[in-house]
Amino acid sequence: MALSDFGPPSRPSAFLIADENRSFARHGRWLASSDWTQKPDLVVFGDSLAGGDFGAVLVRCNAAVAASGLVDASPPSPAAIAAALSAVRAIEQGRLIEQGNELGTYLATRLDSVKASCPEIKAVFAKGLAATVEFVESGLPRQMKRALCERGVLVGVDRFNRLCISLSLVIRPAEIDVVAGTLRAALLKQPTWRQSPCCAACESDDDAQTVS
Repeated sequence: MALSDFGPPSRPSAFLIADENRSFARHGRWLASSDWTQKPDLVVFGDSLAGGDFGAVLVRCNAAVAASGLVDASPPSPAAIAAALSAVRAIEQGRLIEQGNELGTYLATRLDSVKASCPEIKAVFAKGLAATVEFVESGLPRQMKRALCERGVLVGVDRFNRLCISLSLVIRPAEIDVVAGTLRAALLKQPTWRQSPCCAACESDDDAQTVS
């Protein structure tokens, strides 16, 4: 069994659970896991829209799931049905899918602009409000993680040694400008006003992604 909340797992799993808490609607579609090579058997979503007060679970109905014993086959409770409907209504009324598409396109445009002016960047991969930046030099991702942290922007480094930017769905274009501008300033080694001390995440060797 595998639980994944930052994209598809690195290897196939007999029973795959997708946690959509951080990616829900931020990829410009209902579920970011819908384009995974291995489709998840179970998807957890909705709790982030209400601060953890409710959640919903989607289960792909097949023999493997039923035989696993991990999922209760009884009918969903009224509370669970209400939670799922609340999540759907919040997405539709708030235009979250459209907003995720619009903001994701803007983020990709701004990061491509940074790449065009900074030869240190080898490639940018953007999908919705999540993006990874690949650098020419292998030591730059951790250097940039620290430099951005000192400037008040939290990012991560993934297992492929790429800088990871994971933005909230509740964000304005001006804030995306700040993230892109801070990355450019860090690469150009421009001084920052009132540099913040690094937190424990920068001091450690942990590759875990953090959310901006």
